[in-house]
Amino acid sequence: MRSVKNSQVAKNTAFLYFRMIVTLSISLYTTRIVLKSLGADDFRIYSVVRSVVAMFAVLNATMISTSNRFLSYELGAGNLRKLKKTFQITYTLHFILALIVLVILETVGLWFVKHKLNIAVERLWAAEWVFHFSAWTSLLLIIQVPFKSTLVANEKLGIYAFITIFNVLFKLILIFLLLYTAYDKLVISPGIDLKYESINGYSAQTQSKMPHAWKSGTQVQLLKNKVKAMKQGGTFVMVPPPNPY
Repeated sequence: MRSVKNSQVAKNTAFLYFRMIVTLSISLYTTRIVLKSLGADDFRIYSVVRSVVAMFAVLNATMISTSNRFLSYELGAGNLRKLKKTFQITYTLHFILALIVLVILETVGLWFVKHKLNIAVERLWAAEWVFHFSAWTSLLLIIQVPFKSTLVANEKLGIYAFITIFNVLFKLILIFLLLYTAYDKLVISPGIDLKYESINGYSAQTQSKMPHAWKSGTQVQLLKNKVKAMKQGGTFVMVPPPNPY
């Protein structure tokens, strides 16, 4: 029995060391790729804004360790009913915590990005998108904690290690796509959108009278009707989006 236990400890240790070597190697390599793809200025924005995810990645290990303590105790006691209840409570608490963090990030955090960080006006919209993605990534990191803690409590560190490695490899693939995309590489823009406040006097309420047509559908049809109804020699105003579009 002791021999089997020692063998399990040795395997888990090997898995964790393998995970550490692979993730560290890929992370060092991907940093160079991201820097090359984004350039110095965008990489600075990316690093500063996305640091919120790095913060929760560090706290993630602490939360896993704390949750693992309670799950391991009930697992050792052999009480399946209490173990399920402990997991449910752990998941509920982390889910509530994730929602609170998301609300704080999307309010106070977003205000800080807009008004306190020294970011060029033409790149502020990109920084906001990076921050939104980072905020939702933080939510997912927190929600994953009970499941990772369950793997650790059951000493399934091999599964835990390979999930982490798969995650890093998936990020590596996405980063390679940065080199071949023609879109704004800082955010991998999902499409063109209009910031109403960027045009003086324009708002969501006036778009029915002055259609922007930056999106297909109703706005395009409305603009088409406006153009057809325009008298010969009429005047129109066009506001093109800034570079790189």
